[in-house]
Amino acid sequence: MISDASLENQLTLSIVNHGHCKMLSKLLLQINNLESSIAHVIITHNIQSALIIDENSFSFKTTVIVNKFPLGFGENHNQAFKFCTTKYFCVLNPDVEFINDPFNQLINCLELKDIGIAAPTVLDRDGVLQDSYRKFPTPLLILKRALFSKKEGFKSQSELPFIYPDWVAGMFMLLKSSTFKNLGGFDEKYFLYCEDIDLCLRSWRAKNSIIVLKDASIIHNAQRDSHTKPWYFWLHLKSLCRFFFKHLLRFPR
Repeated sequence: MISDASLENQLTLSIVNHGHCKMLSKLLLQINNLESSIAHVIITHNIQSALIIDENSFSFKTTVIVNKFPLGFGENHNQAFKFCTTKYFCVLNPDVEFINDPFNQLINCLELKDIGIAAPTVLDRDGVLQDSYRKFPTPLLILKRALFSKKEGFKSQSELPFIYPDWVAGMFMLLKSSTFKNLGGFDEKYFLYCEDIDLCLRSWRAKNSIIVLKDASIIHNAQRDSHTKPWYFWLHLKSLCRFFFKHLLRFPR
């Protein structure tokens, strides 16, 4: 076990489990084999889970939260953040896999001036680049995407190692803990979807950029529930409406 006193300048990961027990077990083993200074992993079971986590099996401290009833994406990670005592805080999906260790490179990005949130590029299992970083959504962009499958991709200069998108997806977001605290965490009025966009927008307004490091990559086994299940589609639409009304399309870029 790692004592709390040794966690000051290291990294805490927050992972919310929605029944991804096999994926989560595999991910924890991968995390245990990384070279980065991962000191604390907070696992939230948002629905009933039979997964038993043996904290003595890992090199990092583990905290397990079992919700009495399901909470939203933002509320789960805000709840986990209360247990974070490290310098860095990472929001991480259970359905990701590591190709290599991205954390030290991303932490170096966070130490650059005026960087608020850092993220890797995201690939699917076939190695195809996913649109995990985008422009802020507008009704017109959403209409183009729905009618013409036109993705609001973010172009970058090929010679630069960084991409500065408007926002990055919540499957992997790395911040200084002080930044997450100063931003007030996620807006819990979004139950699901758009919390990540909202956090990035508030980071930009606080004069802290969003950065994607091209040389750091992870694999995401995407579920795409909002594309196939009416209830999730409705939640996505509801969250977009809240985002538009909250910010009135006044974006800081």
